[in-house]
Amino acid sequence: MIKAVLFDYGGVLTPGGFDDSMIKLFAETYGVDESEIKIDTLFREVMKGNLTTDEFFSRMNAKFPGKQKATASDMLVGSPQIFEKADRVYELAERLRTADIRTGIFSNVSDFVAKKRIELGDYDAFDPVLLSYRDRMVKPDLEYYKYALKNLNLPADEVLFIDDKERNLIPARELGIHTIKFENADQIIRDTKAFIENENHIVLDR
Repeated sequence: MIKAVLFDYGGVLTPGGFDDSMIKLFAETYGVDESEIKIDTLFREVMKGNLTTDEFFSRMNAKFPGKQKATASDMLVGSPQIFEKADRVYELAERLRTADIRTGIFSNVSDFVAKKRIELGDYDAFDPVLLSYRDRMVKPDLEYYKYALKNLNLPADEVLFIDDKERNLIPARELGIHTIKFENADQIIRDTKAFIENENHIVLDR
């Protein structure tokens, strides 16, 4: 039986994923090709809370001397899709809660993005809310998934995890957590509904 569903945020509960959106915006800001934005390590550090927002942007700007400088406020204003709610996926989460299934957030996110989402109330209906910059861990590190299970206080086989990146689903499966890869809203609603109904022997409300 599934007792909790963990949702990734960027790319699942909102159309814009943090990584892809930021790469595009940095490329536009600096006037370079997206292939020149090599920021995996910096992204990881800011999402783990090891770099402050100011340190992150300072290091990014130093990579492109003589170019227009990027700021956190510019990124947030320039990428409104990362704050756009995927309403139908939010409705799916509400449907699950109505069936007494917990819904949580399990997200790699920086403080400057997460704090805006907190201000907007985007996380309010979810419990737990696991945010990498606060927890100082990131997906796909296995320890973060163990931490998520500890927060849920549930065994792995009673948890379903939804993410749009395959690399983030692999560790979950290693621990025995059920997974569904997000492709689009129609698909995730259909697949999640079918999976939950089969596992829990219920019919979810339309």
